[in-house]
Amino acid sequence: MSKQTRGSVVAKHVIVATHFPIVDRGGFYYSRIVPSRSYVLAVRLDQPFPEGMFIGSEQESLSLRSQRVNGGEVVLVTNRAHNTGHFGDTVECYRKLEESARRIYNLRSIEYRWSTQDNITPGHVPYIGKLSDPQARIYVATGFCKWGMTNGTAAAMILSDLVQGRSNPWAPVYDPAHFKPRAAGKTAVDLGLDYVRHYVIDRLPKPKQDVSELKAGEAKLVRAEGKIVAAFKDEQGVIHKVSPSCTHMGCVVTWNNAERSWDCPCHGSRYDYNGEVIQSPAVRNLKKL
Repeated sequence: MSKQTRGSVVAKHVIVATHFPIVDRGGFYYSRIVPSRSYVLAVRLDQPFPEGMFIGSEQESLSLRSQRVNGGEVVLVTNRAHNTGHFGDTVECYRKLEESARRIYNLRSIEYRWSTQDNITPGHVPYIGKLSDPQARIYVATGFCKWGMTNGTAAAMILSDLVQGRSNPWAPVYDPAHFKPRAAGKTAVDLGLDYVRHYVIDRLPKPKQDVSELKAGEAKLVRAEGKIVAAFKDEQGVIHKVSPSCTHMGCVVTWNNAERSWDCPCHGSRYDYNGEVIQSPAVRNLKKL
């Protein structure tokens, strides 16, 4: 069976539910969403876990809940959030999370580990409603602020009403138009400065290491034939070189050593070591070199 990769879809209504919107249409979502990564461990304990779900009140708080797996119980432990592409050693996030868990419980084993990405809005209220133009029939659901189970359900209820021409009492609260740049103040300014830093300053020629100096399992921005490239050397010695410019808006990507991915520090696009897109808003792969 041939794989269809391009085509046209015609619809009366379109809902952009791509995590970070892959189209903007004047909504300026790139200037009012902060992508954030969080880390999770699934652990087995030496003692019973109390019934319930728990979250600490401190800034670096742990979230704890149990889950039945293969006839037994694991406890999901999470925290260690940071803006995507803004932490140099992501493996360290798992180590710190394990240390935090061991301060509370005796861990029998660590069964699984993974990370997740969420979009945070300045006011911590999701954007659910018309994408930008009030007259267009294009809707968006994004910025769930790490509460996807509940906010995703709210989005489905609100958008289904809007598409069918029904009123919804929650719609005004989540309306994307509630964002006001002046009210966002410092957050909007910080997002703009962050974009400038990674788009302009990071482009200045600074890598001193040559691509031939990479060690197995290592990835960096290095020099290759006089150019700056994003390069990863696998355990077989093969070097995978791609352009360091994110295909979304051109920011310079950084290496995520825990997931072995190139992450955009501006808007959260992510690519595997071969440059293939694994996280929006980018829809095009990094150029292979």
